Amino acid sequence: TPVAAFMPNTGTRERVLILCANHESLLSLEFMLKPYYEVITAIDGEEGLAKAITEQPRLIVAMVELPKITGMGVCITLRGNPRFRNIPIILISAEYIQKKHIIEGLENGADEYLVMPVDEKEMLLRVKPRIERAKQMDTLRYESAVNEANSLQLQMEMEILAKTRQEIFQNVLDVASDGILIMDTAGWVTAVNETFINFHKVQSDNIVGFGYRALLKKIQHLYENSEQQLQRFIELINSPELVAEDEVKVRLEKRGSTKIKRYSAPVRDESGKVYGRLFIFRSLVV
Repeated sequence: TPVAAFMPNTGTRERVLILCANHESLLSLEFMLKPYYEVITAIDGEEGLAKAITEQPRLIVAMVELPKITGMGVCITLRGNPRFRNIPIILISAEYIQKKHIIEGLENGADEYLVMPVDEKEMLLRVKPRIERAKQMDTLRYESAVNEANSLQLQMEMEILAKTRQEIFQNVLDVASDGILIMDTAGWVTAVNETFINFHKVQSDNIVGFGYRALLKKIQHLYENSEQQLQRFIELINSPELVAEDEVKVRLEKRGSTKIKRYSAPVRDESGKVYGRLFIFRSLVV
């Protein structure tokens, strides 16, 4: 099989860092890889680590027998840095060639462990798939990061939109002359308007999020027959489809009492599903 069959598919020349102290071996490795890759070199472990950081190679080929820091030490150091955990590393040795040495190299993070002499075909068979896989993983990580960023952006936009809609909705409620109270199907208060608040002399922050029992306890001093009112609330909440109209007698401060009309109807979403209940208090005297 021609050696060209193992060359990269893309026209972009990926960068390969070769760490080798032996001049002849370095020239041999360069000769194998330079026709297909951009090759940079280092002659000891310290220089190799420095170039791994500054040159950002796609793959590293390192002889185990290196001065200052061995190829094994380079591998261990790079694998300890999250930035280089995914870069392919091929260790080569002319001296440490026993099975235990190969296992040690693989256990310390090498993707391949080759024994000298290595011919061109074998080298390209090892290098090319490692680079292709590294590129694929980089693409996946990039796409994942983009998707996550887009998801966060969409979430932020949705939150802003929801907040804007809520503000618009609240403004619409607040201009109404009738008192308005909205509960979900479980009986928790989700919205009130200013007319309702002013009449009951409470603050919206103290009402929104209340259950119907807590709400009635807070405003029951204004209503006659508060126990009956509680039962009526329970009846309406447990009958989500019910549309009701009744009169409620309320006490007015220093002015005796008066009757108001109370309307109640289900609130539906776009699909027609009931998700809450609307109460309208008409002719409130504030």
